[in-house]
Amino acid sequence: MYDLVKLAAVAVVFLAAQMAGGPNPRQAGAGEPPPLELVVQDFEGTAADGRWDIHRYPGDSGDFEYSVRPDALVMIDKENRNQNLTRRGLELDPNGRYAVEARFRIDEPEGAPPPNSFCVNFLVAGAEGELDSISCWSVNLTVQPVEGARGMMLYMGFIDGKFKNIGRRTVDWCKTNTEYLFRVEVNTDLAGRHKPKMVTVTIKEGESVRERFEVDYSAFPFQPDYSGPVRVGVNSHGADWTMHSFKVYADRSP
Repeated sequence: MYDLVKLAAVAVVFLAAQMAGGPNPRQAGAGEPPPLELVVQDFEGTAADGRWDIHRYPGDSGDFEYSVRPDALVMIDKENRNQNLTRRGLELDPNGRYAVEARFRIDEPEGAPPPNSFCVNFLVAGAEGELDSISCWSVNLTVQPVEGARGMMLYMGFIDGKFKNIGRRTVDWCKTNTEYLFRVEVNTDLAGRHKPKMVTVTIKEGESVRERFEVDYSAFPFQPDYSGPVRVGVNSHGADWTMHSFKVYADRSP
């Protein structure tokens, strides 16, 4: 009887801690990947944001307009060109699991001339402060009519500043002036397991999942130096857009 009373008391204390928002140190079960830790959080309006630098093409000396506010990063299209920004102060293990997440809205009128693209760059090559000849992997969402659909997503990237893609999918749910959550999980399969060179992409509108898929980037012509760190960033092609709540999560387990 004593043991039953003691167990009941422990259960009451545990439930009270949960209801009060107390800690719940979840550990991965057998065969489960360890949870990712939040390592960057920009544009939440509550803390100082990181520094974002223009990552130019070879020989490109022109700047473009963007603004970093406490609650948003705002991109302004210039001459319908690819515009890359790389986040300073964050280096990631190219071999490990990490995720890049952002809320964004393409600020273009319906029916605006294409392309109208928001893009996440990951596995960005180079050391901190290197901003020439961008090489990276990327995934985008472009709102433009294609094959009878409203838009498409490219499995893409850059090699010494030159665009390259290895595939695409058409999507019929995308619209301008609508906020989406874009999440890219690197070296991760659809089940959340560590899988080198596999990338899982999820897009949500509110609580609705609009797209979720995985892409194998082992065939992409650029492969990073796996002995050194990589970075992350964002891209616009032909679009003004606004980005909120940029977050990066990484596997920091031993």
